[in-house]
Amino acid sequence: MSTYQQVAAIVLVCLHLAFRANTSSYVPQNCQELLFDGQSGSYNDPLLVDPDGLKRGVEPFYVECEVIDGKLTGRTIITPTCNLVEEVNGYEAHGSFVHDITYEMSIAQIVALMESSTSCRQYIKYDCHHSNISRFGYWVSRNGTAMYNWASPTGFYGCACAYRGDCSDPSLPCECTINDRTMRYDDGYIDDISTLPVTELRHGDTGSEWEYGISTIGPLECTGLKIIGLMQFFDNIFMSEYVIRTLPVKSLLTCLRLCQWIEECQSISVNDLMSCSLNSQSAREIPKSKISRDDHYKHFEYIKINK
Repeated sequence: MSTYQQVAAIVLVCLHLAFRANTSSYVPQNCQELLFDGQSGSYNDPLLVDPDGLKRGVEPFYVECEVIDGKLTGRTIITPTCNLVEEVNGYEAHGSFVHDITYEMSIAQIVALMESSTSCRQYIKYDCHHSNISRFGYWVSRNGTAMYNWASPTGFYGCACAYRGDCSDPSLPCECTINDRTMRYDDGYIDDISTLPVTELRHGDTGSEWEYGISTIGPLECTGLKIIGLMQFFDNIFMSEYVIRTLPVKSLLTCLRLCQWIEECQSISVNDLMSCSLNSQSAREIPKSKISRDDHYKHFEYIKINK
């Protein structure tokens, strides 16, 4: 081991000890990170998150983590602070009824959360009684754009049933476009991160006493985690000749953080017992004859990104 490697190893041990001592002060990007970091049980609700990293970008803020049967699912929940359900009656003109959707955190904070996730979605629904949603309604994106894709892909005019091809009347874009004196509804999820979150639901065609509707907004739900420093699974190999240091960790994410702190680290290997090996070379850069096969290890490449 070179002098540089020895110094790097000493620094790494200090960082590792400091990290273990200050785990409680670490702020995760989102709820998914709790699972990646080995926390599948209880957590502090609400959870403080910092999607774009400490001391960068937006201020940390609180979210809810979904729990099913007492276990974290990794899904991050942001529930609007407005009424989730509003009655629509007495508004005839196009978009004249405004269901204003508000949030406890700023739009910039919500965007940061979505950008730290791999997918997000938000539920919308309109129950209608002789109230035409496609001609008189729309929803508003975070950029203030009027959107006419009701739970269908961005750019599609109409509702989810038309996109799927299963509306009661195949010639119409929505169930509520049928516009008869029958209670109907259109619903589904908007999942375009570039337009979410929903900031308004706008409705009309409820000027007569037999015309009315019910506007419903659901929480923003995000899953997955985009880790700064892409890891790519390579194979079950162990870089025996290029190990900088091996340390016990509680999760793959912790191992990645240790690699991010050491400039010389190019890849990581983690075995079944969560022993983390930090490697000074990438498996893509050395001959296969120099790679040791070990089915107990999973190897990942760390691609450094300039922050």
